[in-house]
Amino acid sequence: MLWFFVAILGSAAYGLDYFVDKVFVSKYVKDPWTYYLWWGIYWFEACALLVIMYPAASAFNFWASLAGGVQAIAATLYLRAILREEVSRVAPFLYLSPLFSLVFSLLFLDESIATTALLGILILVAGAFLMGSREPWKLSLSAGAKLAILNAVMIGFYSVALKLSTNVRGRLDVMFWTWLTYGIVVFVVAHRHLPTLVTEFRHMARRVKAVLAGMVFVLVAASASLIYAYSLADPPLVAAVSASSPLFVFLFTLAAGTLAPRLLKEDAGARNMVSKLVGAMMIVLGVFLIS
Repeated sequence: MLWFFVAILGSAAYGLDYFVDKVFVSKYVKDPWTYYLWWGIYWFEACALLVIMYPAASAFNFWASLAGGVQAIAATLYLRAILREEVSRVAPFLYLSPLFSLVFSLLFLDESIATTALLGILILVAGAFLMGSREPWKLSLSAGAKLAILNAVMIGFYSVALKLSTNVRGRLDVMFWTWLTYGIVVFVVAHRHLPTLVTEFRHMARRVKAVLAGMVFVLVAASASLIYAYSLADPPLVAAVSASSPLFVFLFTLAAGTLAPRLLKEDAGARNMVSKLVGAMMIVLGVFLIS
């Protein structure tokens, strides 16, 4: 059960990251490609931190490098999706990744999933789908949605590549090469936007810079937790638990709305709240069945 608690920790950390993005980063980082570059910078910083703490954590790992590259390409697809349409219209499709993880696991790992766990995956994905959308009854298979689904396919493969990488090398090697390759791909794709990033950074308030710096540790904790979890359990199970992050985003948002209402205003419409509460209960039930 260690994998389960570690995966929950990773999901909560990613939930905190998404929440901070929602509150701070989206307000001060105007160019989406600049936001994408920040992720690359985060992972370069994480690699440097890892090498300083563990100098031996750099033995090459093909599967980890492939996983990092695939994850970066998936992030590019998501960025292109939200540039085409509103985030709430495409984000729910991202949580289909555990289903594709299941397919790739059957193809590459020849693993079998218990019926109860499979049911839990389906319920959890449906719950995340509900929580990740503002008005799920209005969703359509648009161009942006198709890009988001392709993102989910890539993340599904990423989860299997991580599992294969931990079978070959130690977890620290996996972390290093996953993060390094991610950062390299990001800068190859978006290097033309570096001048905009520098300009925006110069005009940011100190507290925003502090938040950006602090998020490195949150993302390291999130990624390291999930890599550790993938080394212990089947990819579809870990991918499903990690898809519970909308529940944590919802909880952080509720807390912020109660303690600091000026910080964040959330849509409190009856239909929206019912949808999110139903989604939350489905996530809890799915996690229970998986565990």
